[in-house]
Amino acid sequence: MLDGMEGRMWADHHDQFGKWVDGAIGAIGAALRLGFSRGSTVPGQLLSIAGAVGVTLLTLGATAA
Repeated sequence: MLDGMEGRMWADHHDQFGKWVDGAIGAIGAALRLGFSRGSTVPGQLLSIAGAVGVTLLTLGATAA
């Protein structure tokens, strides 16, 4: 029964979550493009590390909850 309830909750909130993630990624991308157009010297590896750490924290946080 719990699996069924969780499945319905996921289906109900899937579109809302997808729009939120799309907006967040779009905002980050726009900020990065703006920073690079101003002559920012942030190395690509640093951005990759920050992204990997962010994904790891989200994953660990989701599994711990």
